[in-house]
Amino acid sequence: MYGLMHAISYIINTDKQNINIEKNRETITKLKFIGTFQNGEKIDVKNLKIEQNNFFTPIKRMLYGDGRNNTIIFLTSTIERSFEIVQSFCNSDRKSEQIFCSNIIFDLIKATHGLKNIQKTYKEDKMFACNIDILIECIQAKITELKEKYPHLFQFENDLLLKIEKDEEKKEEKTFLI
Repeated sequence: MYGLMHAISYIINTDKQNINIEKNRETITKLKFIGTFQNGEKIDVKNLKIEQNNFFTPIKRMLYGDGRNNTIIFLTSTIERSFEIVQSFCNSDRKSEQIFCSNIIFDLIKATHGLKNIQKTYKEDKMFACNIDILIECIQAKITELKEKYPHLFQFENDLLLKIEKDEEKKEEKTFLI
């Protein structure tokens, strides 16, 4: 009887772990998506796609109810969930989980660049811009706190920041060439 209960418990816990892994993967994918935003792009939150700003975009967004409020909710929930994931792994003794945390932190830093670009897209909407400012400030504050508490997660920080700068330079070069 004990063996059967142990097996059932193992299966249930394994299913819960798989669900959590999938939720984490989905959140991290969304976080990486945020980091790719360019100036002038709008987000189709429902389908997680980038929309170029043209004549039909506002009409389509209105018909599908995909407005700035949904965008803010998407951005905020993704960033908050990303920090929850970092918190759940940052005390780990496992090197793979520490690297996982470092990568998420890198993605959060990169997301601030995407947020700044989406902010430029909606520059005429002061309230939206303020909401984005708050998100960026929260990311920066939480990363500063993590850096103080868990400096080992930032051992590759200079390499990561250089990578971000190089990525930004490449994007600017492409824009200039077009």
